[in-house]
Parts: sequence; structure tokens; C-alpha cells
Amino acid sequence: MLWYYELQDLENVEKVYNESITTAENPDELTATLAEIYLYSNKLYNSAKLTASLPSGKAQTDLKEKINKEIIYAESDVQQKIIEDFPELIDEEISEKLQRKLRVDENDFIESNSNMVADRLRATSLGNKIAYGIRDKNLNTHTFGLTQYKAFSLQLNENFPDNTDQNLYGIEYSFKRKERNQKLNYSASTRIEFNEASKAFYHAQANISFAKDSLFSSAQLLFRPAITGPAYSLGIYQTQLTIYEELQLNKHWRGILSLESNYYSDDVLDGLLLTNLGYKIKIREKSSLLPYTEISGMLGNTNRENGYPYWTINERLYGGLGIEYAYIDPKSELKFSLGAATFRYVFR
Repeated sequence: MLWYYELQDLENVEKVYNESITTAENPDELTATLAEIYLYSNKLYNSAKLTASLPSGKAQTDLKEKINKEIIYAESDVQQKIIEDFPELIDEEISEKLQRKLRVDENDFIESNSNMVADRLRATSLGNKIAYGIRDKNLNTHTFGLTQYKAFSLQLNENFPDNTDQNLYGIEYSFKRKERNQKLNYSASTRIEFNEASKAFYHAQANISFAKDSLFSSAQLLFRPAITGPAYSLGIYQTQLTIYEELQLNKHWRGILSLESNYYSDDVLDGLLLTNLGYKIKIREKSSLLPYTEISGMLGNTNRENGYPYWTINERLYGGLGIEYAYIDPKSELKFSLGAATFRYVFR
């Protein structure tokens, strides 16, 4: 069995098990071996089913401990089925936590959020949204929202007639595919909003992501008005593509590579490439420090360092050092992080 497992030939693993189980001298040991193979082959339900059939003892206890660790990362339908069919395998605390999470992930909901973009300490935009979310039979999420958005004028030494605040109200729809482990996940949203003069503005966004083992990859494409007040006044739209790669090299080292490109409807282009390398230091069970170094370079065809009608620059290269403190409590799901960094321009 183990030889076929090394070859990733699960079909023959099961065939050997079925042929040997009735004549094996120690059938429980054979069953425990297959349960462990299932566990590491991303077949958690099959592993739980075999584990539940074992008599009480060290083999079952060891497998239960491993299943309790793995079930936290399983897909929601697998979690629910194991909790329903084999409740005796799952620790009460973990079972209660997962069931609370399942209620949140599988039922309709109301949400509200706010976000602000600032240039240094000056606000560039402020947005608010209230929405109602519906989960369909496949647990995909459909969200319908009302939005309020303010794009602020810029504080400049020169006067521009289009440098005004924009107050906007709109409606939004978003779709999110139920997340799946080691498979492609995707989401999309669209919004239409109107300013006080009843002029319409349009937004669209699409996201895809994929995670497997220590690698996380994502890509985002968005189309929207550039976020400042004068950009709205002038009707300038931004198309942005962002590609993000994060690799956990081992339990300490983490690397990030990010590429962002922008095209603005007044024929302005720019691109940003960023690399980040960090080293995680565990200081307590729930706390860690992450010192990191970062280098970023930007190229474009236009220089607008004053930020009007939006910020872009033709060339820039900088690097620096930073550190981030993180506190995560899995039981209460409390997460807290605090970071600081210093950067120096090589040229701009």
C-alpha cells in the first residue's frame, strides 16, 4: 500500500486494501494505515469514516488528533458532513467553532463597511456601503448593496476649475464563488453611481486566486473612475491589473512578488513591480514578529507628482526595511497587527 501511495496511485492502494483486509493478521493496523493515507491525500471524510470504525486505542487516538487539526482547513461541506456523521471524532471546542463558522458562511447576511484612501494625511476618498448577501444552493454568494462615496478635491498651490469634491450614490452587485481548496476561486462585482448632477459613473472588478501548499497566487482586474475629485470631474477612468504571488519558503521565510499596471483614459500608463522578503519569528504561541526588506520600482510615461488630476510618476526606485507584529488567537478569532517601515529613494 505504501509503495503505491508513494507513486500517488490511490486506486491501487484501495485495491490492495480490499484484497488484504479479510486475510490480514492485524486488520485494524491495515485500516489505520489506509485512514492515514486518506488523510494525507486530501480525502478527510474517507479518513474519518475509517477512523470511526477502529476500536478505541492508540491508533484511533492518533488519527483523531490529526483529523482535528486538518478539519479546520477542509471545505465547509466536508466539515459539516464529518461533524454530522462522526461527531465522536471531533473535539467539542473545535466542533462548536466550526458550526459557528458554518452558520456564518452558509446563511444570508447584512454587512456594512467603510474605506478611506489618503495621500499622506490628506483624505483622497471616503466610501461607505451597506449590503444584503444571499447564498445560493451551491453556497455561492450574491451581494446587493447601496453605496455612498466622496472623492475629495486636492490641496494644490494652483487653482483648477475641475478640482472639486464629488458626492456620489450608487448600487452594487457582487458575486463570489464558494471557496475551494487547491482549486481556482473567483469573484466579480459591478457598480453604477451618480453624482449630484446625475452624471453616471461605472465600476467593474474581477478577481481570481489559487492556493496550494505554500503558494498563493491572485490576479485582479478593475475598471473605475480614478479616485480623486478632479478625476471624476474630468471623467478619467482607470484600468488596473494586479498580479500577486506569495510563497512560504519554510516556517520562517516568506517571499512576495507583486506587479501592478495602470492605464488611464487620458492615455497615461504606469507600472509598479514590488518584491518583499520577510523572516517570521515566533515570540509566543499566539504572537510573532516579521522583519522584512522591500524593493519597489515604477515606470510610466507621465510625471504628475503634484497629484492632479491623479498621482503618477515616470520613474522611481526605492527600498527599505520594516517590521510587523501580529497576534492571532484561533479560539476567539481575534487578529491584531501593527507595523512600521522606513524607505529610501534610490532615484525618482
